[in-house]
Amino acid sequence: MHVQTLKVVIFGCESVGKSSFVNMNVGGNYVSSAYDYVDNSGTIKTMEVNGVKFQFQILMIHDPYIINEFDLYDAAAVFFMYDSTDRATFKAIENTYLPKLQRCCPNALISILIASKVDKWPAPEVTSDEGHLTALMNNLHFCEVSSKDNINIQKPFVIVGDVVSKLIRSRA
Repeated sequence: MHVQTLKVVIFGCESVGKSSFVNMNVGGNYVSSAYDYVDNSGTIKTMEVNGVKFQFQILMIHDPYIINEFDLYDAAAVFFMYDSTDRATFKAIENTYLPKLQRCCPNALISILIASKVDKWPAPEVTSDEGHLTALMNNLHFCEVSSKDNINIQKPFVIVGDVVSKLIRSRA
């Protein structure tokens, strides 16, 4: 079986949960703090979706001002991650990271807005409805995840795999 290799770029402020998200997807290990994590940017996640085997090359970016646009040009998917308990990280997605998408990743097939830390209580600062609305207004998919409780951890990759596998079948 041929393996489809796709680059996935994860944008988001520091401490939104990118490292935990990647660690849970690649090794199944939850890390409670970025200090417990070893740089896994460039990590490969392998999975099968709709009978198509994928290798996702993952690149994490927290500082939108040091982006090497050449490295991002061939990204197939872009994930915008914010911490649902921290409105400032949501605003950074809207005001800083989303505007970079058109310039840095013009060939991305799919973009997903990801609300992280949905397991936290009390109620999140950014509601699910706000996330859905922002995603809709920016032509993004939307999902909520919790690395700590292993909620929807693979869903963003499944969405990408589903879109790409349907595209592959339509061209066959």
